[in-house]
Amino acid sequence: MSNVGKPKTPEQIQRDWDTSPRWKGIARTYTPADVVALQGSVVEEHTLARRGAEVLWNQLHDMEFVNALGALTGNM
Repeated sequence: MSNVGKPKTPEQIQRDWDTSPRWKGIARTYTPADVVALQGSVVEEHTLARRGAEVLWNQLHDMEFVNALGALTGNM
């Protein structure tokens, strides 16, 4: 599910920019090739954190209510 640590090609980046709602309305002064040129080469993976983040992300988008984020009262 995750692409962490896998370098993207300029074509993949452009497709993501064109199709993902995350990037809608963002103006860029650089190209996907510029992004690829600046990508790091170190693969950093935190499996448990990634898995927890993916589960929370999916629940936030798929469920009407997610009992999370820890506060029990407004004062917490």
